[in-house]
Order: sequence, then C-alpha cells, then structure tokens
Amino acid sequence: MTIVATGLEMVALRHVAQNMRDWDRREIFATRWNDNPDDLAATIMKLPGPAWLAWRDGQPVAAIGALECWPGVWSPWCFGTHHFGQVALLLTRLGKRAIIPLVRARGGHRLEVKSLDGHVDAQAWLERAFGFRHEAAHPGYGRGGETFHTYAMGL
Repeated sequence: MTIVATGLEMVALRHVAQNMRDWDRREIFATRWNDNPDDLAATIMKLPGPAWLAWRDGQPVAAIGALECWPGVWSPWCFGTHHFGQVALLLTRLGKRAIIPLVRARGGHRLEVKSLDGHVDAQAWLERAFGFRHEAAHPGYGRGGETFHTYAMGL
C-alpha cells in the first residue's frame, strides 16, 4: 500500500468532495450555500492557504489545509472518503510537521475549527492527535439550525 501527499489537483479534489464520508458531508454542507461537491472543490482551489491531497494506492482519499481567517487566527480544514482512516496517520504527520509550522511561520497564534455536533471521529482526532480543546457550543450555527462546536489551540 502506497500513501502519499501532494498538492491540490482539481479532478482529484472533486473526487474526494463527491465521495466524502457522511459526517464530513453533513458538517461541510451545513455551512455552505448549497450541497454541491463540485462547488466545494472549486472554492477550495481558490483558497489562499496551504493545502494537500492524501492518496492511497493511486486514489485520492482526503484533502487537508488551512485558511487564515484574520491576522494570526487560522482555520484548518480536512475531509475525506471512507478510506480516510487509512491515511489518518499521514494527515496527522502532515498537520504536525507542515501545517502547524507553516502557520506559525506566517504569524499564526491560534488554530480554531468549527465541528458539527455528533461528528465525534473528527472531534476525537482534533483532541487526541493535535491537542485541540473544546471551547464552546454554538446552537443554530448551521444553515439548518445545526449545533456546532469550536475546538481551538494556541500556537
């Protein structure tokens, strides 16, 4: 099994967006204007922050990156297909060895993520793998009234 990370490619990113895990799909589309994975991929391709694709045996499996929301505060993001678990270690290493140092080098002092209530796999990964802490619940945050949670960490 070969697992690698590369820069973003539109076709591969669209594949990941079109084949997201159910909880990733729920979480992402609860904060977007539509549920179109192609629109999501197009938006991500335009983002100014760092981003990568994780591949397993020649197939794109996950996308990960970070976006500076305002000076010093960054929002990392990640989603994947049902093969996500097979690249989670790679994504964790990428986060710790590339994304966090890059954010620090660009003056980042805080990382924060909004996560859909019930997306326990993502929340556990944030806490255990990276040291994020739960800060707050936000009832009614999603477009359909869903509750989200803020997970954050200082740099």
